[in-house]
Amino acid sequence: MDELQFIVERLKCVPFNKHFRAVDFDEKSPNEHLQILCDVLAEYDANMKLKLSSRDQISDHIVQFLQIHKCDFIQFCNDDKHVDLIDGIRQGKKKTIYPILHWILSNHEYLIKRSYLSSFLMPIDVPVDYLNEINNSNLEELVDTYKELQLEFVEVHKQHESTSSTGRRPLSEIFQTTKQLKAIKQNLLKKLEREKSQKKMNETFQHVLEIANKIRQAQEDEIRLAEQKGEQIQSMAIANRRLKQVRNVYDILIDVVTNEEMPIEEVLTRLEEESSKSVHQLEIELISQRQELELKLQQTQNELSGFIHTDVDLEQLENLVNELDDELVSKRRELESINSDGIVLNRLAAFKQARERCKSEVSS
Repeated sequence: MDELQFIVERLKCVPFNKHFRAVDFDEKSPNEHLQILCDVLAEYDANMKLKLSSRDQISDHIVQFLQIHKCDFIQFCNDDKHVDLIDGIRQGKKKTIYPILHWILSNHEYLIKRSYLSSFLMPIDVPVDYLNEINNSNLEELVDTYKELQLEFVEVHKQHESTSSTGRRPLSEIFQTTKQLKAIKQNLLKKLEREKSQKKMNETFQHVLEIANKIRQAQEDEIRLAEQKGEQIQSMAIANRRLKQVRNVYDILIDVVTNEEMPIEEVLTRLEEESSKSVHQLEIELISQRQELELKLQQTQNELSGFIHTDVDLEQLENLVNELDDELVSKRRELESINSDGIVLNRLAAFKQARERCKSEVSS
């Protein structure tokens, strides 16, 4: 990376935060280049925050800064080069400003550390005349105490660097992390309270919904029991009717056995009338049952088209479908029974026709 590109990239970083393109930076005026240099040095030395009107003062401060921090091309330059350096700083020349910026930005961490230490280790130049005076003994003690504190600071700073190098975190960072963790803890506690409140509301709603489902299920069970009762009554009525039909047929057969003189035409007529009554009664019952099944089917379709809330609703609908299937099977059996009665009637009619043919043949 060339010198200009390096300067532009490093100026974008903290703490400078100066965003330039290489072309734009290179096209800036000498005054702007000198001002940028002063802004960069101000991050290390507050005394560098000077106005451009005092160019001599600026150049002196910059050279002094470079000498204190042991800049390479300052220490090994002769007098002529030193004069050229000061003149280049005053005029804001690129060939002078760019190398200085490159060296400063390349040694950012080093300069930060030296600037920090220099604020504590800067010696105090007290004139010897003041120290030799008799009444200034306290001043000499203060100077000695100041030097002792500086030595103590050096030792403490070495211990701090040793601690940092072992991977231990500084107290400031620990305090900051602790503060962040406390804030996270508070947020989590608030969120937990909200979740508990929401859960309590949900539990109450679920409890109410469960009670409503139980009430509805009890009502449906009551309706189902009533339907079963009606079906049992209907089945009993059918059984009684069949029993009556069987008794009627039985009476007819008893009459045939006891009364040998009863003509066969009367027996067939009575059996035919009994069968016709049975078929007519079954047709009436099937029409009524068909209407009931259609009504149940419509109710089932309405329930299926509605919104199903829980698994209980699905189970109840499945049970209802199974019940309808069972009823359809029973009705199909009844239809088969009707067909069997029809077959009996057909046989009776065929027998009657055969009898008529025989009778006509006998008469002839």
